[in-house]
Amino acid sequence: MQPNDSPFSAPSPAHPDYPGLVGTLWSLAGSGPVAEAAGVVAVSEGLAEVLGWAALGQDADETASVWLEQLRWAAALGLEPEDGAPVPPASWWEAGVARELTRAGEDPRAELPGLCRALVLGQLQYPARTELGGHDDAGFMGRLVSLAVHPRDSPAHLGQLAVNLTCLTHGHPEALGTGMAWALLLRACLRHGGGAARAEAAAGDREAVSGEQEPAPGKQEAGEREAAPEPHRVLDLGLDAVRTLLDADDAAADASAAPEGLLARMAAGGGSVPALARVLQAAPRTREALREAGPGPASRSSSWDATTDDPAGRDRAGGPVGAAGTVGADDSTGTGDSTGTDSSTGKPAAPAALARIIEQARRVCLDGVGAPGDDRPDAGALEAAGPEEPARSIARGARLLAICCGAPAARPAEEERISEIVAESAERWADAARRWAEA
Repeated sequence: MQPNDSPFSAPSPAHPDYPGLVGTLWSLAGSGPVAEAAGVVAVSEGLAEVLGWAALGQDADETASVWLEQLRWAAALGLEPEDGAPVPPASWWEAGVARELTRAGEDPRAELPGLCRALVLGQLQYPARTELGGHDDAGFMGRLVSLAVHPRDSPAHLGQLAVNLTCLTHGHPEALGTGMAWALLLRACLRHGGGAARAEAAAGDREAVSGEQEPAPGKQEAGEREAAPEPHRVLDLGLDAVRTLLDADDAAADASAAPEGLLARMAAGGGSVPALARVLQAAPRTREALREAGPGPASRSSSWDATTDDPAGRDRAGGPVGAAGTVGADDSTGTGDSTGTDSSTGKPAAPAALARIIEQARRVCLDGVGAPGDDRPDAGALEAAGPEEPARSIARGARLLAICCGAPAARPAEEERISEIVAESAERWADAARRWAEA
């Protein structure tokens, strides 16, 4: 799996449709409650700032940059960080979030106690050192949308970054595994399906192939090769790409992930494909969600042994290894099955949400299910999930995934209370990515 020759390669920020694709993804990810939508802006701003510095030849820690933005997020929610936490100067988006939060009448302390606790911690959380090991719900998934269009090509870097960003608010091994799988799944589907840009190009190819004029010799074959697959097929290809991590040899070093040159410096913080495999080894419910998500070419011919949780018949008790090789696979805070809920919040646990998102995304890709009516409280809700918002979050996640597969975008039914802030953040991201790519 080479960083620049893989199903996880980056969409080009120079493509004229890139800003529109970013805007669509940000709008959908940020269409929930104000307090949660602000997290999409926080992560986007933190990563975009590092892109800007990298374009000037300056290295920075992406996770630390996002953490500083999350402290601004905490301030916008009216939270007081613990002693010892940095106090970053106010950013352009804080006041607007605070204003819209008041207008919406949201009470994050009562509605999102786990998130509020995470945002006020005085120390940066890492997988090997976390105070959030009991957080395994799926609340972080929308905030990882920027990794789908991040201009870095290295799957090792992006996978590790997804784990690190997830750990800022959710430290359970299953959450870390789901975060990594989700970010790379979005990425792989966008690579194969192309989102808005690839879909339009594919439509042009098909018109050229099926038009009245006879194509030149070889033209039809070329057009067919360039045309994007059907969205449901793209979903299978994306799942197959992520499933390759299940078979990665975690004993081999991934020397190809070593950064070279200015535009690769951001990978210095690291990760490797074997390290990503170890993340999934510590997340059996996430592995199960990926394995049961539907057939793809690779999954049909893989070496899975049905009597084990690991590929190639490896022993089920693979060892408590986490993202940094130290996080245990303890399931004491979860439910012990792939369709459970986080016992502390009643919300779907991350692997269960991932499974349901993939299921709904397949419906969207196959028959267009995903119109605004699917945001009704019971749409996609897990049995006994209870609250209305988890169902809507799952619907948003399914649409995000389907759009990356090339399915038409559908405007979310919820009122986008901070839509202008989210839209400006998307514009800032697209500009930063373009400048980074041109450096």
